[in-house]
Parts: sequence; C-alpha cells; structure tokens
Amino acid sequence: MVRLPLLLLLGLGLLTACEKEEGPPTNPSITFRVDSAHVYRDTTVGTSDTLFVGVNVTKGTQDMQAFIVRVSYDGEEPTMTDEIPFDADGFSYEKTIVTRAQAGSERWYFGVVLGNGDLFSRSIKLTVQ
Repeated sequence: MVRLPLLLLLGLGLLTACEKEEGPPTNPSITFRVDSAHVYRDTTVGTSDTLFVGVNVTKGTQDMQAFIVRVSYDGEEPTMTDEIPFDADGFSYEKTIVTRAQAGSERWYFGVVLGNGDLFSRSIKLTVQ
C-alpha cells in the first residue's frame, strides 16, 4: 500500500518537471513576389526605369516592430526610404522604384526590425545602364 502513493508522487514529479522545450530562435521569412510584373532578383535595368517589387514577410520566433526599406547608391551608406510600424505575424508590401537618370548601381534593402532591435533584411541590386 505504501508503494502506490510513492509511485503516484514520482509520476506527478516527472510530469511537473517536464517543460515545453523551445527550439533555437528563427528569423522572419522575407520573400519577393515572383512574377513577370515584379523584380525579384539582381538585374540590369535602364535609367529612369519604373520597377515594381513585392515583398512578403512572415514572423519568426521574435516579435517584429517595423518594416523598413533602404537604398544604397553606388556602394554608399544606405538611407531609409520607408518605415512602417507593425506587430502582426505577417505583412505584404509593394514598392514602386524609379531608377536614377544616371548609370550606376542601386541596392534596395527590404527589412524587418525585430523586437530586440536587430535588423533582418534581404536586398536586390539594380545595375542601371
């Protein structure tokens, strides 16, 4: 009779000691819309060309604070063009880009600011001729 309460206590102890294991943190997913009307990879374009970029963002394990778009011309430091605060699990964005009237390179960054302040982004390089 003494064994039964002892076994119950051991069983309860094992159940309460088990906690949900969390895996390693995962980054958000940033994907480009892939169709003939959108630019989704590095490419060569003309001066003063009008391009469209579609972006889909899916939350990873960390909260997201904002979606940002930055551009770098000819390898210079990127400057912010758009910042949209949000805290949803997903987000879609459409950007119309008009390239400069001069030859060079433009790198467009599409990123997410995470809850801890880190930035996760993907980019597209436009070689303007």
